[in-house]
Amino acid sequence: DALAKRVVETRTDLSSQQASSYNGFALRKDATVALFGSTHTLEFRNVVLGLTVSTHSVLPLNFISQVNKEPPISMTVECLCFSPDSEWMVTFSQADVTMGEDIFMNSLRFWSFQNETYTLTTLSHAPHKGAVTDMAYHSSLHLVVTAGSDRKVKLWSLTEATSAKFWVCQRTLSKPTLFPRCVCFSTDDAGSLVLVGHSQLVSL
Repeated sequence: DALAKRVVETRTDLSSQQASSYNGFALRKDATVALFGSTHTLEFRNVVLGLTVSTHSVLPLNFISQVNKEPPISMTVECLCFSPDSEWMVTFSQADVTMGEDIFMNSLRFWSFQNETYTLTTLSHAPHKGAVTDMAYHSSLHLVVTAGSDRKVKLWSLTEATSAKFWVCQRTLSKPTLFPRCVCFSTDDAGSLVLVGHSQLVSL
């Protein structure tokens, strides 16, 4: 597939130039790649033209301030996914510090595409105790599943009230003896199953 080859080539070119800057990428339906990594800014690149078309910060400019001459807290975007129509974007970011009981300064953000940019609609602080290891968007419904290092899997759904749309955690699944490393929805028309990948096991 020519598009997939171009994505790989684009990723390879970027890796050779800024290998420490990116953790990964996600592809939108318009052949734009969102690159994310060690900064709080996403870079959107057109994989056909090989050009950066826009950037997007997942944090407000005044979110972090310096205290007692300590260095500013560094935020890293660890996971990102799009809805199939690219009208929604979900990001997970994490700071390089911890708070009490090893609770990381992390956040899950849900963005709606409005006026040619993504606008924050829902912010969930510490959606998991620790990092989000993977996330996935449903193929036909507004559902997102996240897996965390706290050995929990959470299902998030889009809710509408008084003309406002926001996301809520609908259900939490926990298997204390299993560490969820990756998640996805089944590929049947209804996407009726959530598959969770562990070290040497897949659970439904």
